[in-house]
Amino acid sequence: MSRYKSYGYNGRRRGSKVFWIFLAIILFGAIYYPFYGKDLRFQIGTLVSEVFNTIGNLLIIIGTILVFIAFFQAVSNVPRSALKAIRNEFIAIIILFSGFFLTAI
Repeated sequence: MSRYKSYGYNGRRRGSKVFWIFLAIILFGAIYYPFYGKDLRFQIGTLVSEVFNTIGNLLIIIGTILVFIAFFQAVSNVPRSALKAIRNEFIAIIILFSGFFLTAI
């Protein structure tokens, strides 16, 4: 009778790498968190906040540039560019609002 081969296990050894990695993460959290948990939470929050602020600032800059481009398209004398300018203006406003949302302005 052949032995059933389970997924995640190598035939030569009895353990899975995924299990040992998961166990190491749990043990690290169990040892580290009681002593430095509040500092870790503050550091992760600060890092995520900085990333969102940077993305938001980039979106505000891109949105402002697109607003000026759409304005110059609307002012130009090409008749078909007016509709394109209105569409680009809406896109620029959406990008600006998403940038303001990410930077919490």
